[in-house]
Amino acid sequence: MQGAPVLRDISDAGLMASLAAGDTAALAVLHQRYARMICSLTLRLDPQGGLQHAEDLTQEVFLTLYESAGRYRDEGKLKSWLCGITAQKTRSARRRRAVRSGLMRVNRSINPGHSSSYSAPVDERLSAQSDVTEALLSLSDKQREVLVLHSIEGLSGAEIAEALNIKTSAVWVRLHRARKTMAAALADTRPGRARR
Repeated sequence: MQGAPVLRDISDAGLMASLAAGDTAALAVLHQRYARMICSLTLRLDPQGGLQHAEDLTQEVFLTLYESAGRYRDEGKLKSWLCGITAQKTRSARRRRAVRSGLMRVNRSINPGHSSSYSAPVDERLSAQSDVTEALLSLSDKQREVLVLHSIEGLSGAEIAEALNIKTSAVWVRLHRARKTMAAALADTRPGRARR
């Protein structure tokens, strides 16, 4: 494939323009550039989901990118745009999982002998997570999103505000609260500690 090396040298804006014009090779290059970041971000925003879930959501993000490429306006912010799509997808996945979990609890109470592939206790999976992951789980979803986007993904306050469609002042308030909660959770390392 002779065009592929040339595509690797094109800017994000150029690739998005090509993608908007229907060039799927541009999507492949964008996937090479950003898939690892998106999968990692998904794991941090939704630690309970696991790697397979994060990989599935990464594919959903790129499908959304492909479908919405024509609406993208380049201002050098593709990374923050992708982070916004990823945050929306993980929120939706958490809501679906919560609904499914609630329905399964109801189903188990109605049919106590019925087993399901989803019945593995959440506590068993959480006990295998690191202290940092547990501390991340102690944050609200909104605080976790802001902390991960700023401290791990390196987005600025303005980029986070744009990605999450909130005011910059809200970013800094959430970030301050997230750091305070994380510090308290990490300081409390006693076995059997109560989850906040």
